[in-house]
Amino acid sequence: MLNDAQARAVGVYGHCLITACPGSGKTTVLVHRAAHLLSKPGVTVMGVTFSSESAKELERRVKAKVPDAAKRALFGTFHGLCKRQLEAGGHKFKLVNENQQSDLMRRAYVDTITTEDQVDFETSVAFVDKMKSAVDPILPSPHVEPRVKVYERYEELLRQTGAYDFADLLRLAVRGMRTAPGMKGHVAPYTSTYMLVDEWQDTDEVQYDWVKEHITHGTSVTVVGDDDQSIYSWRGANGAKAMNDFKYLTQATHVALDTTYRYPKEIMAPAAQLILNNEDRIPKALRTANLSEGVVEVIRCASEDDEAAKIWTAVLESGEPGHWAILARTNMQLERLEQKKPDGVACQRIGGTSFWELQAPALYLSLVRSLVANEMHSLDIVLKASGMGEDSLSRLHQECRSGQPGAVIRFIEQKKQGSIASPEERLRERMKQWRSMLGTGDINLVLKGMAHYLKTYASVGAKGRTGDSAASDHRRFDASAAILCRLKGPLHLRLRAISQDEAARDGAAKLMTMHASKGLEFKHIWVMGCEDGKIPSQKGLMDEERRLFYVALTRARQRLTVSYVVGEDSRPSPFLFESGLFVLARR
Repeated sequence: MLNDAQARAVGVYGHCLITACPGSGKTTVLVHRAAHLLSKPGVTVMGVTFSSESAKELERRVKAKVPDAAKRALFGTFHGLCKRQLEAGGHKFKLVNENQQSDLMRRAYVDTITTEDQVDFETSVAFVDKMKSAVDPILPSPHVEPRVKVYERYEELLRQTGAYDFADLLRLAVRGMRTAPGMKGHVAPYTSTYMLVDEWQDTDEVQYDWVKEHITHGTSVTVVGDDDQSIYSWRGANGAKAMNDFKYLTQATHVALDTTYRYPKEIMAPAAQLILNNEDRIPKALRTANLSEGVVEVIRCASEDDEAAKIWTAVLESGEPGHWAILARTNMQLERLEQKKPDGVACQRIGGTSFWELQAPALYLSLVRSLVANEMHSLDIVLKASGMGEDSLSRLHQECRSGQPGAVIRFIEQKKQGSIASPEERLRERMKQWRSMLGTGDINLVLKGMAHYLKTYASVGAKGRTGDSAASDHRRFDASAAILCRLKGPLHLRLRAISQDEAARDGAAKLMTMHASKGLEFKHIWVMGCEDGKIPSQKGLMDEERRLFYVALTRARQRLTVSYVVGEDSRPSPFLFESGLFVLARR
């Protein structure tokens, strides 16, 4: 049963703008609108989403409602539909995958950026992404903006290999549709009668242009989104502007889905009170029809360690860790929280890299496994990081008969092969000492010794890493040792505990950034680190940071907990005051 606003959105004639608050049934409306349109003879419908999972779900639900109209409906992501469109026009191209794209981006950065530029790799990637979100971007002078050099070098590397990335698909399609039929490069638009586009607030300039070209060729378009959840301006998303521009261009009928069915009033009220402080937004009432009782807590912590302890205690005592998600503003905060995780509770990183998947902790585990599990591959990784060349490694594999059991033992027991200062001999001597210490039960001393060895002799990642990066790696080596030292039992059982923890999924608490939480929901949400300077981030725009906190609050279906650390250098986030949540902390 649809409510009045939903029914109105389903039956609109012509272009339609649907603004939808969290949990207001926007996907249900899209499904019913597609089914309503497909009930008319000869009508074709195209559904456009940002993820393949969303496209498949929309397709499944629409075809379930209108089975006989399956051949008149097409669903896909922006990139997938553009690829299909280009291929239909006879355009051939080689696409780079994510790993290849990352490698090319790294090469472009190393080739162009010097220490004088004071530009880091992550912000350079974000700049390139933003430039590629426009069909023909206007580039500032590289003397003013050094990251332009990265963009230009990256594009040059793509051309050298004759390849394109996913962003190029949209740019090629838009340019092709703007080219006259019969001319080189022409691309025909889709001939769908109607187009339905989800998450419209996240569209960038080139995605908007792609939709606009179809409008020009007669397609009637419905867009759905929530400008209050626009959190990707750093990569070109246009938020409320995209919605207002679409409405102005098409004179679309506007329908607001402003009643949520997902969140109880205890959770929706502070979220609504917060977001009303943003002036540049499309007005909506933000009501709730959920009559269940929600729980909201605000926890004051004495330190980051105290905050971590309270989070893990709550997860454990709930008896249902798999229903928890802990949200933070940055991955670094989650990394520190993960390091404080007690034995007996599993966690899973969503949309980020687990602590043990980071380069330094992964290298540390390789060293431990080479000693405990006699894994020659793990030893190989450590020797490479310690400066051993490929020729020497090949010789070592032959001598130790790496393909046969006992290769690591043979390595350790080999007689001296060269200078004591060589990577091979240095590691051999250490491993002899560590094996002897394990035999006497000095496990924790061995673990700390391994961290010291790697800090002294190993090089993590690519050349040219900054001093800050190296210092971070050293801290991670120490943290790796500390985690294993906290566990009990023989070293092989401690390794197994970590492996089991990494493999746990269904019953694991989820750790993610607030950005990664968008589109997800959990029974219990804990938003950590709600201090001024972290939330809002000093690097972010205030309105977008407020929208990001709004997204975090509205991930909780039943229980919402926010925590902050108070000390000489920290104070509560202003968003706690704006949302009225700080009142709870004072009770």
